[in-house]
Amino acid sequence: MAGSLKDDPFATSWDTGLTAEEMEKADAFADSIDIRDSNAVMNFGTGLQKKMSAFPDKAMSSVLEGDLGEIDKMLTGLAEDLRTFAESGRKKGLKALFGRKKVSDVLKSGYAKIEKKVNAVLKELEQHEVRLLKDAEILNRMYAMNLEHFRELSVCIAAGRKRLEKAVGAELPALRKKARESGLREDSEAAKDFAFHCDRFEKKLQDLELTRMIALQTGPQIKMVQTSDTLMADKLQSIIVNTIPMWKNRMILALGLEHASQAAKISKKSDDITDEVVKGNEQLILVINEMVDEIRVRNTKTASM
Repeated sequence: MAGSLKDDPFATSWDTGLTAEEMEKADAFADSIDIRDSNAVMNFGTGLQKKMSAFPDKAMSSVLEGDLGEIDKMLTGLAEDLRTFAESGRKKGLKALFGRKKVSDVLKSGYAKIEKKVNAVLKELEQHEVRLLKDAEILNRMYAMNLEHFRELSVCIAAGRKRLEKAVGAELPALRKKARESGLREDSEAAKDFAFHCDRFEKKLQDLELTRMIALQTGPQIKMVQTSDTLMADKLQSIIVNTIPMWKNRMILALGLEHASQAAKISKKSDDITDEVVKGNEQLILVINEMVDEIRVRNTKTASM
C-alpha cells in the first residue's frame, strides 16, 4: 500500500541513519553552533520547519479539490436515464406499431435526449481526469521535496546532538569544576547560565525531532493521495474511452436494428407488389391468348364460307 512506509520502495531514503557525506556536513555544522546565542538557538532549524509545515495543508487541498462526488452523481443519474430509456423504448416501440409514431422516431427522440447528458458527463470527466493527473504530478514533487527537507532536518538534528553532547559532556563539567575550585560567584553563574542554554537547546532539538517525525508520516500520506488520484484518473479514462462509447454504440445499434427492420418491411412490400404484378401479367397473357384464339376461329369460319 502507498500509505505504508514499510512497503514504500523509497523507505530506505527515510532512514534516520545518515550517509557518510551527510555525517561530514553534520560535523562541520556542529562546530558552528553557538549554544549561548539565544537568537541562533531560537532560529535553529526553523526555516526547515516552516517549509515542512506547509505539506499537510497542500496535501489536504489536493484531497478536497479531488472530490469526485459531483461526477459520481452525474454518472449515477446517467446510468438511471439509460435504463429508463431502454425500458421506455421497448414499451413505446410496441405502442408505436399500433399508433401514429414510428419506432425509429421514438428511438431517435430518446437518443437525442440521452446524447446531451452523455456529452455533458464526458466533458466533466475529461476535466476531472486532467485535474487529477495534474494533482498527482504536484504530489509527486511534494513527496520529493518533503524527502529532501527530511534529510536536511536529519543532518541539522545530528549536528545539534553532536554539539549538545560536547557541551554537556565536556564544556559544562569544566565550567562547574572551575566554579567549585574558584568559589567565585561569577563562575557559578556562568556554569548555571550555560546549563540553561544546554537545556534550552535540548528542548529545541526535541521540537525538531517532532517535526522530523511528522515529515516521516507525511511522506507516505502524500504517496497515498497521489496513488488514489492516479488510479481514479485511470478509471475516468476507462469510462471515457470504453464505457461512454459503449453506451453510444448501444443506442446506435438500436437505431440500426430498427432501420433494418424497416428495410425488411419495405422489401416484403416490394416482393408482394412484384408478385401481384407477375400474377396480373399472367392473367393478362391468358386473356390475350383467348382473344387470339377467338380471332383465329372467326377467321377460319369466314374463309370456309
